[in-house]
Amino acid sequence: MSPIIRRPHGFTARSTGAAALVCVLVGIAGSARDALAGRHTHPAARTSIELKGLDPDDQALWQRLCFRVQDAFDSTYGGFVTRQGVVSESAIDLAFLLGRREGQQRWRGCGVYTVQWMLGLEDSVGGGFYRRREVVAGQGQFDRPTVTNARRLENLIDAWEATNDSRYWVSAVRLLEFAERNVVDGRGGFTSNPVGDQDLVPEANGVAIHAWLRWWAAGRDPRRRDFAFRSIDRVWETAWRESVGFVRTDAFGELLSSPKLADQTEMGRALVLSAQLGGRPQDLDRARRVADCMLSRFLDERGAFRTETPLHSSRFRRPGHDARENARAALFLSELGHVAHEPRYIEAARRTWHAFAKSLEKSKVDNADWALAMDAAIAPVFPKRPPEGARPVDHSRSPRSTGKSRLPAPETKIGAETNR
Repeated sequence: MSPIIRRPHGFTARSTGAAALVCVLVGIAGSARDALAGRHTHPAARTSIELKGLDPDDQALWQRLCFRVQDAFDSTYGGFVTRQGVVSESAIDLAFLLGRREGQQRWRGCGVYTVQWMLGLEDSVGGGFYRRREVVAGQGQFDRPTVTNARRLENLIDAWEATNDSRYWVSAVRLLEFAERNVVDGRGGFTSNPVGDQDLVPEANGVAIHAWLRWWAAGRDPRRRDFAFRSIDRVWETAWRESVGFVRTDAFGELLSSPKLADQTEMGRALVLSAQLGGRPQDLDRARRVADCMLSRFLDERGAFRTETPLHSSRFRRPGHDARENARAALFLSELGHVAHEPRYIEAARRTWHAFAKSLEKSKVDNADWALAMDAAIAPVFPKRPPEGARPVDHSRSPRSTGKSRLPAPETKIGAETNR
């Protein structure tokens, strides 16, 4: 047969084979897509998320915030962890908060998964957890600040209570011992870092005191409860100024900077928890004074809080607004409003998240702080106070069983296999 006759038949055969191969590949891709769609079940679980008590607009906003935080969970990076390796402690808090509610066990699984990954950041020699921070773009450094370690202590407490796994309890005990060796001041208070200046920063002390009180509730440890109370009294005596709020000072009492919103917020939350959990009415009065100072000196006409307030007015320096710090401020006001039975604080918190409503659509994991604040506006969750005379938990081991957790496995991103 001549080549002129063979060529059409060869072309037809090749075309037929290529078409068949394409059909096979399309079929395989469709099957894989269907399998992945069946495994990735986040959208089905979303319909059950509800926070009763909010008006319809706020309810829709709260749901969107939770959905975006849920979308930020990526098992390939460790859970609620950014691609730069930074853990979101607030997202873990939200996961455990929602995971306690009926039908939301997958949230709890996501929180446990992230805390399990976080254990790899612990310094097995010196103690404490490392945090990665970007000094220059693409060049990170690691440190162990008090704020980060105190937030992660609360994450460990939540993980232990959710799973009965002694790993989290033992890690929390090691973290407490690290803090007492490196950042605890025997007179009361915490330094902001194991190295460097040893000044008492109100923000770091507020977060640490809050964590110490949580530990008292979980471990029935009166010694650390008493230290938390002593720290509150010392920070109030050294850093509170009636006219401007909490300030940062050096060892000689000289001001180091303008009053900052984060100092008011974190110390305020510690005071509220001390009043609610420890039964100290003087701390509730102090928390009211902190909130009133915030509303009079830090609040602008839009309902948002400035990050700091200058001691002297100036046309050339206008403090900015930080979304995360405003979310923490709204959380403090919501908690105080319920404990003090004063709705005006809750209304101030509501105005704050309305002021940032448009910008919240652009972020994911950072929305966890706002979701926590809106949740607290309805009914904040505080730990139960240990009974008087309760026997402290043995710190050498977990008081609970060490059996495997029965939590459902967290969802993974489509196309990602973790093998964990």
